[in-house]
Amino acid sequence: MNIAIEGSRIGSGTGLYSTLNMVLNDKLQRITGRKAIVLLSDGVDTSSVHKTAESVEKGLIESDTIIYPIKYNTYDDVQASRRTTAPIQYDDDDRPYTVDIGPAKGERQEDYAAAKEFLQNIATDTGGRLYNVTSATNLDQAFANIANELRKIYSLGYYPSSERDGGASFEVKVRIYRPDLVIRTKERFLRR
Repeated sequence: MNIAIEGSRIGSGTGLYSTLNMVLNDKLQRITGRKAIVLLSDGVDTSSVHKTAESVEKGLIESDTIIYPIKYNTYDDVQASRRTTAPIQYDDDDRPYTVDIGPAKGERQEDYAAAKEFLQNIATDTGGRLYNVTSATNLDQAFANIANELRKIYSLGYYPSSERDGGASFEVKVRIYRPDLVIRTKERFLRR
């Protein structure tokens, strides 16, 4: 896997929101039992047309899937690629110069800030955890941590004391009284 990851190159775009929506609502919907997604991405969506970060986040309330985003920051790579693929023009003395056409969708710092927030939100909303990686070494560690955590997951059941309307979302707080334990839970649930 490390060879495939290190051999990957910047392409023409990522439909992250559409892909996550398809995986959550089409592929994983048919699977019963525990489900988890390990998502290796910079989090920047450049080509989803019908799905947005907000629509994916809203859909996560209905999902029974834990998402573990592994964020690899591609901002510097994208900026380097922009410089090497910039159009070259020639002035009146035949000297070449590059034309700065400005950053496109997915190339701006604010796109990366929004991507970081999105990845953090989907991890928090599903009870997962965001991992930041910069090399194959800490990528291996992120996968090891995720595998270890998935082996130690416990499920709690809850029946509300009052009737709630179907489709209504609600919060459940889980408290522990042992300082050596760490818990992560979904913060919002949907009554089915």
